[in-house]
Amino acid sequence: MPLSILCGPAGSAKTFLALATGLDWVMSGKVRQVLLLRPQSFFDSEIGFLPGDEQNKIDPLLRPFYDNLALILESIGIMPENIQSEIDKLFETGKLRAESFTYIRGRSITNSFIILDEAQNATRMQIKGAVTRAGVGTKMVLCGDPEQVDNPRLDTHNNGLVFAMNMMKGSPLCCQLTFEKNECRRSSLAEDAIRRMFQ
Repeated sequence: MPLSILCGPAGSAKTFLALATGLDWVMSGKVRQVLLLRPQSFFDSEIGFLPGDEQNKIDPLLRPFYDNLALILESIGIMPENIQSEIDKLFETGKLRAESFTYIRGRSITNSFIILDEAQNATRMQIKGAVTRAGVGTKMVLCGDPEQVDNPRLDTHNNGLVFAMNMMKGSPLCCQLTFEKNECRRSSLAEDAIRRMFQ
């Protein structure tokens, strides 16, 4: 299916699974690139305040992807001291790309595996804009947890992830997976903090 929505608590491996699948698709030639997007208000509205080009500006926001890439590469036998160079190579060869939401309007992105992470921090308009950018041969995965909204303008019911889940219900082109709390792999401290601080 061209659209998958992965919803569930932090630590349930949504990003990991999406990234592992995307890498498998690009390495087997199903798509030409994996495109990473993260919708955060800082990411979109204040990107111009960070020094450097677009890649330098969005790099700090890609840390979760880098963490997951390191785990994936280690699991296939890449030695820890070689992981960073392998990640660099994926970006240098264009197999992995990261872009800001700011620059996807008006595009049709073909033959790609798009991962939109932290989709609960996207607005309805951002989700509409992102999903409608999917061109021929593109697979899109939305990942997020409606219980962990960081965008002050959104809440657990009024966010892009929940909007997409509701609007795409019953679509033959969309698969939705919901992960349960017992599938979470975070520490007991992280789980306790999430329960106490995100009420």
